[in-house]
Amino acid sequence: MSDVDGLVIERHDAISTAKLRDDILPVYAASHDDQMYDPWFHPDQFWERLVDLYLPGRDFELVAGRIAGVVVGYAFGSPRDQHGAIWDDLHSAYPGWGLPAESEPLYMFREFATDPEHQRKGVGRRVHDALLEGRPEPAAELLVRKDNVPAQAAYRSWGWVQLGEKQPFPDSPVFDRLVLNLRPA
Repeated sequence: MSDVDGLVIERHDAISTAKLRDDILPVYAASHDDQMYDPWFHPDQFWERLVDLYLPGRDFELVAGRIAGVVVGYAFGSPRDQHGAIWDDLHSAYPGWGLPAESEPLYMFREFATDPEHQRKGVGRRVHDALLEGRPEPAAELLVRKDNVPAQAAYRSWGWVQLGEKQPFPDSPVFDRLVLNLRPA
């Protein structure tokens, strides 16, 4: 755990994350308030994806940032074995990254949110960095809404670069696909 400017970082596995519904959903809902017209972004849909699809993943981890005991930001992800297309795309787009020739697991940075009252204060960066700290995978991938200009700017300032677009589910929007070299030279 880390305490800087009142922010305490916590790490949770799948079992303890499943107990955080009442802590996580308010942050999710507040940070996605402008998207509530789209059923994909409804908090119940988010929680269902988290429980059914992401928690069972290998080595799932959630990092939560709390101030005065209240979750103000979170991020979660897990490694995923990736073969073929994404590695081909990574090698073609970023040959200078020094990525392995053979496919290795890729870290899937699945979700990230900061309560709007705490955005642009360094909370999100601390949560982001804590989730990625010490990851053994050579690269990470995340999806971000095309219209989320503040998030796009933050990710790019933290080293993420564009690798096309992706629609992860038939009922989801098309997102920008960003990648991050976790083993920079």
